[in-house]
Amino acid sequence: MVNKRSVVPLNTASEAFELFNRLLVPFVIDARGEKVYFDIGDYVHLMDDEERLERIRWIAETIVNPMEIRRGHLKSKPFREVYIAMIHESDEAAEGEPFIVGVDRKYGRLDFRTAMVPDPSYFRNIKKGELLWRKR
Repeated sequence: MVNKRSVVPLNTASEAFELFNRLLVPFVIDARGEKVYFDIGDYVHLMDDEERLERIRWIAETIVNPMEIRRGHLKSKPFREVYIAMIHESDEAAEGEPFIVGVDRKYGRLDFRTAMVPDPSYFRNIKKGELLWRKR
């Protein structure tokens, strides 16, 4: 796969629900060809955080075009997998912003759990998780 840069503009919070339903529900096919499932309860998880709502498109991009997928770093959640991407808001943006999407692998399927811009210390911890997949 070509190492293409992820350029995804922010959306407005008022667009978030429509984009969530159009881009993510019922599933997105990830970089490995697996389905990641979403439902309305997942939107409820995001709706109290404007930063997350403005990045609905980033969730889809991170699942489809991650730099890496790692096992979750928390021993209490060995079923967690984390998609890691560097997203640029525009072609002109020199530096990207790290973005992560956490999913749970349970009962033979992947279910969305969370998405966020991680703070630097959390991002370092995530990078300690076992590497499961890397973009070539």
